[in-house]
Amino acid sequence: MPDLHKYLDDDITKVPGQVWISWNMECEENHLWMKDPEITQLFDITMDYHLASDIPCLYHRRFKEKLMQQQNPLEKQNKICMFISSLFNQSARQEYILELMKYVEIDSYGAWLNNKTLMEDSGRSTKLNIYSKYKFVIAFENAIYPDYVTEKFYHHLLAGAVPIYLGAPNIETFIPGENCFVNVNDFKEPKELASFLKRCYIDNKLYLNFYH
Repeated sequence: MPDLHKYLDDDITKVPGQVWISWNMECEENHLWMKDPEITQLFDITMDYHLASDIPCLYHRRFKEKLMQQQNPLEKQNKICMFISSLFNQSARQEYILELMKYVEIDSYGAWLNNKTLMEDSGRSTKLNIYSKYKFVIAFENAIYPDYVTEKFYHHLLAGAVPIYLGAPNIETFIPGENCFVNVNDFKEPKELASFLKRCYIDNKLYLNFYH
């Protein structure tokens, strides 16, 4: 899932005695057909990001990288960056970011709102290296759903940057420690969030709270 429909015939028949497992790491809100009872009843076992699934397959269990060697957080000169290329927008992240960018500058390395050029792109290692140079990184999920906490959150922590998170309402269940991220839902509007971020730029004690 969610590519199953590309490979199954309309008249697919389940052989008696077979056990079918649905494996999925994408939010169903972006692929509503996956929630169709005619589809879900085909499977005996679920294996996905949901805590209540038969076999929970959480994103943070997939990372084998070690925490990157960290520079002093106060030596970071770059402020906020993001990598967004997918146009999935069930979370309304695009609208929020457009409003936020009226008040703070954001370096965008992804295809969406691109304003920074990558000199080289080696995939995950390139992203981690860039994240490590920023105080904050935008970590907005493409859909908001319980338990849907993806690499967008964990990559930034691995690199030593502070995630600005919009996504799962139960994100606190998945964090590795207290006060390690900025929760967008703690602010009434993007302008208020921007004001807080600007305070972090000049108040070293406030910013260092994220590293204690």
